[in-house]
Amino acid sequence: MITCLLSAVRAQADGYDRIAGKITVAAKSLKRRRVAVLQFPYIDNRLGAGPRAVQELLMTKLVDQPGIQVVERAALGQMVEEITLSYRGLLDPRASYQLGQILDVDAVLTGTLVELPNRQIQINARLIRLPDGLILAAVESLVKRTWKDPS
Repeated sequence: MITCLLSAVRAQADGYDRIAGKITVAAKSLKRRRVAVLQFPYIDNRLGAGPRAVQELLMTKLVDQPGIQVVERAALGQMVEEITLSYRGLLDPRASYQLGQILDVDAVLTGTLVELPNRQIQINARLIRLPDGLILAAVESLVKRTWKDPS
């Protein structure tokens, strides 16, 4: 029983650590290596605690990585979310330049969450360079859902 529990905890940590490790390697190509972590919405656009929980966990993991600076800009809230829509083709492409200036970062980490059976979550993460929107790294990882979403 204890071995099973330890394996589950290790797998959870490994999923986030795997993302943080790959993102850190890719961030070394950035001039200042300054990154902001945005929320990771569910792919089906439903609401829940997952987008913010994954954002927080990945920020924490990235802060522990040498050679990368994580910039906290949660206070910008809705404005940041509106500007990031430019990557989905919904706003003026110049908005990506604004995002880099407002956040004072070289790249943003964002992605999507996919709910799977047995409380598993697939995280699809992308490190996107600003202002050109080039994806520097993409990584997929499975983690156990530890937060409660509304039914």
